[in-house]
Amino acid sequence: MLTDSFSGSIIPSLYYLLVMVVLASFITIKFAKTQRKIIKATLILNIISFAILIYPSVNITYHELARKKEIKSSELSFSQPLQTLNPIRPDIYYIVPDSYASNSTLKNYFDFDNSEFTDYLKSKGFYVAENSKANYPFTTPSLTSSLNMGYLDVVAEQMGVNSQDQTPLFRLTEDNQVVLYLKSLGYKYYHFGPRQLPTSLNKNADFNYTYANNQLAFSPLAGLLLEQTLFSYMVSSVDCAYVNSVLCIGSLNNRRSHYNYILDQIVKVEDTAGMDGPKFIFYHNLLTHVPYVFTVNGKYVSRAVEASRDWKENYINQLKFTNKILKQLIETILRDSKNPPIIVLQSDEGPYPERFRSGRDNFEWKEATKDELKEKFGILNAYYLPGVETKDLNAGISPVNTFRIILDKYFGGQLPLLEDMSFAQTRYANSYDIFNVTNSLR
Repeated sequence: MLTDSFSGSIIPSLYYLLVMVVLASFITIKFAKTQRKIIKATLILNIISFAILIYPSVNITYHELARKKEIKSSELSFSQPLQTLNPIRPDIYYIVPDSYASNSTLKNYFDFDNSEFTDYLKSKGFYVAENSKANYPFTTPSLTSSLNMGYLDVVAEQMGVNSQDQTPLFRLTEDNQVVLYLKSLGYKYYHFGPRQLPTSLNKNADFNYTYANNQLAFSPLAGLLLEQTLFSYMVSSVDCAYVNSVLCIGSLNNRRSHYNYILDQIVKVEDTAGMDGPKFIFYHNLLTHVPYVFTVNGKYVSRAVEASRDWKENYINQLKFTNKILKQLIETILRDSKNPPIIVLQSDEGPYPERFRSGRDNFEWKEATKDELKEKFGILNAYYLPGVETKDLNAGISPVNTFRIILDKYFGGQLPLLEDMSFAQTRYANSYDIFNVTNSLR
């Protein structure tokens, strides 16, 4: 689950938008009555833009002040420091299809047999962990844990169960142990993320993917104006079943732009295969995540068509397309890489149970049924580890141990494996109020 743009606001966004509409109307009428032909639209837009900036500025200031009170440290501790013993330096692909379910979840809760895809992976030399579970139920804590090779007990204790500030997790995701270690060995870091936090960009990356096509060009202030007013909502509500509408061009429409973004991004990931290494490619995609904009064959799905179908049907259709795209990507990587690469294909979380989907913020995970927990925590987890023994892998291995194994097998890092455990949080917003659900998933 990715962060919403208005999450945690201290000013209700709807009230704010209504105020902006009234203000814009008032200014427009006022100047229309004057004889000055050109004090100009520039002045009007500048006034409106200044008013718009008040909202994010107040929220940013509020959250920064609150954060300074709480954060003491954002470091995870390890039992042993990493060591480097004559490392082999293969390219490493960490591919994270968000919300991709395990085979058992798909069979038991979606009535879908995904064995054709996992059999394909096995035929290519992947080890598929058939019983793997996510360590945490949502993107931010899950990726923070896997990329730092540890559980989040220390951060949770420091922040306290009542904190809803995810900034320490964002920082740990960005300055994660895996990236910093690999860069110290001379690796280039290619970052491909979605457009939302926590993985949209990474300051440590040598390359950050950004989507650029023949979009209409807007200045930053004009772009902010569009995003923060009702106009943005109205434009994004256009169905875009027909792409020749001006409202469906480029970034004007979020749904069509999301579709274009995903297709363009995976092409750019494929392009990295032939580049000189060593390199680390982080690819977090929304191929199996809402909104469901793909047919089985990759055609665009309008909002109206998505709404007319059961959400599980939409999910499976998009998953089938995802399988095709991932096969194509894997074939390209294996064919074009100059040295045999490491490939980790691993979801950060499973799909959302129906009760959670209907009331995300108020859903109590301590009241979740065993079936709901299994549906949420079962994930795809597959490893391509050329040239090394895979006896340390097992059907239940979880993401927290992924890079402990890789750094041990290929770089001599002496990090022992941790017990594979899963933790839920009481509510969606309470990232630090966590409890162990490992036994409930057995």
